[in-house]
Amino acid sequence: MATKRMFSKHIVDSDAFLEMPLSTQALYFHLNMRADDDGFVGNPKRVMRMIGANEDEFKVLLAKKFILEFEHQSVCVIKHWLVHNTLRKDTYKATLYDDLMSKLSTKNNNIYTLGNEPLTESLRSVNAGKVSKGKNSIDKVSKVLAQKQEVITKIEAEFNEWYEKYPRKVSKQKAKQSYLKLKPNLKTLLKALSWQIKSDEWQDANGKFIPHPSTYLNQQRWEDEKVLTSGEKWVQSKSNDNGFIYDTKEKLI
Repeated sequence: MATKRMFSKHIVDSDAFLEMPLSTQALYFHLNMRADDDGFVGNPKRVMRMIGANEDEFKVLLAKKFILEFEHQSVCVIKHWLVHNTLRKDTYKATLYDDLMSKLSTKNNNIYTLGNEPLTESLRSVNAGKVSKGKNSIDKVSKVLAQKQEVITKIEAEFNEWYEKYPRKVSKQKAKQSYLKLKPNLKTLLKALSWQIKSDEWQDANGKFIPHPSTYLNQQRWEDEKVLTSGEKWVQSKSNDNGFIYDTKEKLI
């Protein structure tokens, strides 16, 4: 039997799942980890005792239909097992609960349901990886993950460059999360920052009114329009010691 398990974000990131108490979510993960290669858990009560879970949390999983329970049987099955896992043929071991498996059926989305239609051999083969693309599929997934990581690394480097120039250094990690989520254009940010850092609002009271970096990002303050006081105009751009290129103000005569 395989010893590694996977989880689909389509399931564990859903509102229905995240709205459950954390203790109930933990029970779900533990049941998945101890399920056999067809998603059956023969000792759910023992698992609950091991982690200190109670019957109510088990009932929530049943009510939310994250697990299915068989009448008069102390056995449950993970409803979305085939969504979570596809096992290689050489590691797959069929369940001991073959009689219970015959009571399950699946739809095109590979979700277990209790019904009269037996689980066919072609559906069983999904668990064994017979319909997967094997190493080529794994290589493609690895390539996609590497590309995503490369993008994240690039965005993190851009954030660090922006944060280094931002005049208020608080809640860096919170700001970083906002930056990764929004993925703003670095050149646009720096261009806006070049005049904002010289603005009267940011200069007043020793920078008291400079927004926190996360607030600046979440409110997309780089889109603020330049504000001139009465009797001023913008003149040719200049560069300061920090490397900013900014528009300077001059008094009108």
